[in-house]
Amino acid sequence: MKLIHCADLHLDSKLQTWLSEEKAKERRDELLSNFPRLVEYAHNNGVFGILIAGDLYDRNSASKHAENAVMATIAGNRDIMFYYLPGNHDDKCVLTRYKVIPENLFVFGDRFETLNLNSTGSVTLSGVALTEDNYSSFYDEVVLERDKYNIVMLHGEEKTGGSAHFEERLDLRLLRNRYIDYLAMGHVHKPVITGLDDRGVMCYSGCLEGRGFDECGPRGFYLIDIDEYNFRVNYTFVPFARRKMLEVEVPCEGCSITEDIEQRIEEKLSETDHTSSDYLKIVLKGRIDALCEKDIPYLRKLFEKRAEVVRIEDMTELKVDYDSFKKDMSLKGEFVRLVRNSSCSDADKAEIIRIGISALMGEEIT
Repeated sequence: MKLIHCADLHLDSKLQTWLSEEKAKERRDELLSNFPRLVEYAHNNGVFGILIAGDLYDRNSASKHAENAVMATIAGNRDIMFYYLPGNHDDKCVLTRYKVIPENLFVFGDRFETLNLNSTGSVTLSGVALTEDNYSSFYDEVVLERDKYNIVMLHGEEKTGGSAHFEERLDLRLLRNRYIDYLAMGHVHKPVITGLDDRGVMCYSGCLEGRGFDECGPRGFYLIDIDEYNFRVNYTFVPFARRKMLEVEVPCEGCSITEDIEQRIEEKLSETDHTSSDYLKIVLKGRIDALCEKDIPYLRKLFEKRAEVVRIEDMTELKVDYDSFKKDMSLKGEFVRLVRNSSCSDADKAEIIRIGISALMGEEIT
């Protein structure tokens, strides 16, 4: 038996915090089209069912088109079972608002429930949608049989430090030694698989696509291949993103002009596996001289065609070679010495010197 474990699709997210309105619309359409593409993969690979561990949509921002597109895909593929567990972004689960729910769709509620996935009952799927009322009490309902292969779906995580959100108050200790073989999780957007106890594993599938530069790296889903008779299982992460979200750090120590930085960027991009359809964030790092000529708008224009979206973020720190100004009797030298003797922080001194000298030389201040 083959199953797909996915989560956190967040369909119809606004995406306008870092994309233009036009680009955001294009990206929303791409993310929406991932759902039928996922189902097509399931068809082509003999998948019995798709487990969606929460956050199919992004709160109430989903359009009617997005809602109907997902339901039409489910209803139009009755040979595949869909098991959905509402997450914290599913305040109103749209999949239960329809008058007629397809027979191949099961939506978990706020009580722990167990289903048999095969005719012999040797493979089970359980789940519960966490709420403020049940997040601390549902553990008592997790009663599973030792001689079965047991999958449990949840949407949440275990956090230290006391989160205010109930979905981030899971106590994994209370799920150990409960005969769970595969804990299918949602809420964390990065794919992670780790041991739960001596018997089972806990897995976050991550999201199908990165929606921002805080979601760089491989994105996709887990394919679970279960031998229903001896319970031998293979877990395979399947990269599925149409576009990669990439963050490239560029060391700029020793650069004195914009062309030096340009060359460093070129060198780093040549080492980076990317295409023109990806999203690229270039982060300039390191300490550079406060008098380094650095034209960031020029660099953005120069590299804007290297990917679908290119952002350049200047995270360099300024330093000042005070020794070079010791014997400088010009107004510039006097200014540097005056700033050096001030009570400002080293970072503020460097920035003041950069701005002041640029002004003294009649340059445009950025």
